[in-house]
Amino acid sequence: MTQHGSSTGAADPGPSTAAWTHLPALDGLRGLAVIGVLLFHAGHLSGGFLGVDAFFALSGFLITSLLVREADSTGGVDLIGFWGRRFRRLLPAVVVLLVVTMVWARWFGTAAEWVGVRQDGPWAQAYLANWHQITSSSGYWESFAAPPLLNHLWSLAIEEQFYVLWPLVVAAVWRLGRMPHRTLLAVCLVGSAASLATMLALYDGGDPTRVYMGTDTRASSILVGAAAATAPATALWQWLVGRLGNALDVVLAVVAVALGAMWFLVDGASSPGLFRGGLLVHSLLAALLVALSAQVAPGGRRGVVTLFSWRPLVQVGAWSYSLYLWHWPVYAVLSPERTGWEGWALTSCRLGVSTLLAVLSYQFVEQRVRYRAAWARNGAGRISFAVSMAGLAVFWAATPLPRTEIAEVDPDSVVVVTTSTSTTAAPTTVPIPTGSGGSVSPTTTAVATTVTTTTSAPWEPVRSATWHGDSIAYDAAPAVLAALSASGLTVDTLAYPGVRLTQYDDGRAPLTFIVQRLAQDPPDVLIHQLSVWDAGKPVDEQRAALMALDDVLVEAGTALILVTAPVQTPELEDPRMPTLVESARWLAARDPGRIAVLDQLPVFGAEYARDVNGDGVPERKPDGVHLCPSGAARFAAWLTGELAVLDPGLRPAEPAAWVTGAWAKDERYDDPAGACSAL
Repeated sequence: MTQHGSSTGAADPGPSTAAWTHLPALDGLRGLAVIGVLLFHAGHLSGGFLGVDAFFALSGFLITSLLVREADSTGGVDLIGFWGRRFRRLLPAVVVLLVVTMVWARWFGTAAEWVGVRQDGPWAQAYLANWHQITSSSGYWESFAAPPLLNHLWSLAIEEQFYVLWPLVVAAVWRLGRMPHRTLLAVCLVGSAASLATMLALYDGGDPTRVYMGTDTRASSILVGAAAATAPATALWQWLVGRLGNALDVVLAVVAVALGAMWFLVDGASSPGLFRGGLLVHSLLAALLVALSAQVAPGGRRGVVTLFSWRPLVQVGAWSYSLYLWHWPVYAVLSPERTGWEGWALTSCRLGVSTLLAVLSYQFVEQRVRYRAAWARNGAGRISFAVSMAGLAVFWAATPLPRTEIAEVDPDSVVVVTTSTSTTAAPTTVPIPTGSGGSVSPTTTAVATTVTTTTSAPWEPVRSATWHGDSIAYDAAPAVLAALSASGLTVDTLAYPGVRLTQYDDGRAPLTFIVQRLAQDPPDVLIHQLSVWDAGKPVDEQRAALMALDDVLVEAGTALILVTAPVQTPELEDPRMPTLVESARWLAARDPGRIAVLDQLPVFGAEYARDVNGDGVPERKPDGVHLCPSGAARFAAWLTGELAVLDPGLRPAEPAAWVTGAWAKDERYDDPAGACSAL
């Protein structure tokens, strides 16, 4: 890293061309950022993902510093030279990662891992991984249970896109502008504001993947770092350092504590304020910390900068690129299921392996190519780049996308579970997953306690039903329709990803399709699965939405069953779901003769498990949220049994009559590919 000197030129002050000094403190900041990310992905630091934003701000600052110094010295930017240095620094390690990951997934990984790498690899090679993930069906915040091995490369894609485009902007400013330093600062500020406006316009309060991974929406984090490196900003930092004197340590400490507080307090997608300006605030603080630290000469001040310059932290910063590259696939491969470990024992193993691979990559790939490989420079370097890109393309082409098979459901594994309080019969004993591969009997655990709310007397006969809910209900729909149809009911579905009862942020009316369905031929009952999309809303808004739904159903003469959602992984489970369940019970208590709340806890248990009964056929997808055919069948059999309690005239069909139908091969169960393959 180099540092701006004093400004020159009265009309548009710019940095001098004096030699710059390496600043260990900035390496230390880079080390802290990667540590935050590693701890976040290990489940130990809820806001550690903000380390990526610190990387963005730091990258914007460093790259702009280099470009401005070159432009001041030569009057322009050597684009080919700059891009060559960037690719020589970044690409070799990525190539090694892609090849190793693909070989491992092909020969040792699961079907889902193999398919994921084959699909994601070409996009990662092209540094477009962020846009590929945005357009894919799974969101970033749903990927931690069984992460695709290359999912983390989205942030490197954004940085590489910046490295390609930003030198063009700087070169244009120096070629066209009469006051390039001030013009560049204006470009940074306007660009950052436009990026923030785009994020605010696109974020609807739901899945933040689009705004979190979009180059347009994340440019603000990089551009505030770039703005901090411009000459007018540097003059401000120098003035502040001179005025603050010894108080600079206090200012740096306050900024560092504020950043640390955000890392400990925010919680990913459950912190919507991040996507309404919070990320920009974090980036501004990070850029301020970087810029002020850059003004302190090494060894010239005790305090925070000395802490950032601590040698072990600086060394981690030197390894940070390789650590980031390797930690995600290592975490995915060394899963709790594969290792049998959890907590800090698992984290220590993951960190140890990640560090070992990072050091090997740093020493034998990054440093050798960057400093000692003659073939990576000048014309030979351009040829080497073209050959490596073509070689990777051949590698992908020679490894065709594998075909996957959805695991078949064994009818004997589907048990009809009855747990309703409206019957005096004891619940059927079924294994309930403990989350660690074993199971316990409902008769010996609180998990089996009956929590279903029903009426004290049987309902009117149920002969038709409509199934309604979000993406989890969408995955359950084929089995629900098959089971209920086989039991003699007329059924249809309004389940679809993103469905909710509370108002959509874009103004859409949530009950539109229900009203249309009721106008055609009202069913006897609407079965709605409670959605995480409603869980984060205030209680009064939840209850108002439930009452609005019930008002529509009362007018149509349709009863209502509200079903809880299956438990998700600890990283994804919304702690506000119990509040939504209580709102549902509140509604049922207002009209117990025609509203019931069914708690499906006995179906999947109190902790997420992919393979509930250990037969190698997964009930849940690896995203930690959605269902596979076996899980959908398990749920549908339970739901049919619950309906039979409400309507004793209903005779549930035996699972053998409907479990092996064509519905179990529905394409939704292969999204993403391999998600429901046999384990």
